Amino acid sequence: SLSSSILALIKPAKVDIFNCSSRLIWFISNKYLTKHLIPFPHISAWLPSELNIFIFTSHSPSDGLTTIKPSAPTAIAPLDIGTTKICIAVGKKDDHGNIKIIAFAETRSIGVAVGMVQNIQKATEQISQVVKEASKDSNVEIKKANVGIAGKHIKSFTRHNSIYINNKEDNEINSDHLMKLLYEAKNTIIPPGDEIIAVTAQNYLVDEEIMTMEPIGTPGKKLEADFHIVTARKTDIKNIISCVEKANIFRELLVLEPQASSLAILTEGELESGVCLVDIGGGTTDIAIFYENVMRHTAIIPVS
Repeated sequence: SLSSSILALIKPAKVDIFNCSSRLIWFISNKYLTKHLIPFPHISAWLPSELNIFIFTSHSPSDGLTTIKPSAPTAIAPLDIGTTKICIAVGKKDDHGNIKIIAFAETRSIGVAVGMVQNIQKATEQISQVVKEASKDSNVEIKKANVGIAGKHIKSFTRHNSIYINNKEDNEINSDHLMKLLYEAKNTIIPPGDEIIAVTAQNYLVDEEIMTMEPIGTPGKKLEADFHIVTARKTDIKNIISCVEKANIFRELLVLEPQASSLAILTEGELESGVCLVDIGGGTTDIAIFYENVMRHTAIIPVS
């Protein structure tokens, strides 16, 4: 199944789920949501449909081809495990499709330093406290949450990949070619102990001439792309998930916090014309640069 929280936040789209037992990657574009089967890690990172990214999710679909229609969840709970505070919000969708915050709780962060969990037991206790308080205020039993991830272990870089189109009948680019190109990107060598949590397609180039963000249907013999790749340390990912699960919360998604911040405050005009988002926190400063509706650079530095 697909996370109801994702479906509540993205634009309505047809989602085709193919038979597989491997990890899934979802490619989001302005007008469609196309699934690509890739054996990628289980961590999720998400941006809205305007920003063209690949999503990693641990959910496995049932066998066969299925169409899922978006449906509104009863409640959405984002959890932020920060250096100085741990907070959670509870939101519900109204009749107009807007998410209304019905509860918010926060407490002092213990067991977290520079955005990373150092003491699982102490951090778990603080998470349990805010979940209990938010559940009481909202009269909603919080069983799952989307969890933010940050910390100085987050790294990003850009990788260029290319493939040749060898269609027998025509030379139009299709979703299989995007999948093949993504395979090339996911084979990028990263340091031992790190894990890819997000891959953003920054642009596509067809036959070294046509630059586009939606290459499907474009005739060509060569397809190239620049990918913005974000990695996180496996140990820190495991620590965050462990804290959440020990607090009896099912972790639906791990969301890169600069991406979450961009959803909250950046306008479409800013994303298009170019903007640098700087989130100065209590343990780290998160930086994200956007241009032409695409995230171009991400950095998290241990200065606060």
